[in-house]
Amino acid sequence: MTFSPLNEVEDEEAEDKNVSFGYGQPRVLIVDGDHRSVLDVYGMANSFNSRVDAANGMESALNCLEKHRYDAVITDLEMNGSSGYELARWLRNNSPGTRVVVMTKRSRAEIERYVNTGIVDHWIFKPFGKSDLMIALADSIPKGGESTEDWL
Repeated sequence: MTFSPLNEVEDEEAEDKNVSFGYGQPRVLIVDGDHRSVLDVYGMANSFNSRVDAANGMESALNCLEKHRYDAVITDLEMNGSSGYELARWLRNNSPGTRVVVMTKRSRAEIERYVNTGIVDHWIFKPFGKSDLMIALADSIPKGGESTEDWL
């Protein structure tokens, strides 16, 4: 199954206006092969007053990353044909300022070999809610003087 990005921003003028007022919306990329999961995470991340794009797997994510700089990337650990951990390593090498959040259905014990490598900034375990995502993105969102209390 493939799907196009939910929010592909092409309006550079609108982006410039935000920056000119001293406020730039944080940009978040969600990467997952499960469309329902993307929609759920998209809704949560979008409520944080951020610009949210979506990608269906590693190849689509790399295409998005070539076009835009992201403050955070939220990726599933296991996707068809690729791993969110591989994407996290790519980001660490190619976009070190991007916060990397990996979501998984597996238990912490099952992924222990990945947890303490320093590659991933935050692990989030499914099912999770908006407050869990807020904690995972705390260093990326919000910007422009908002407080975390405004997110909820």
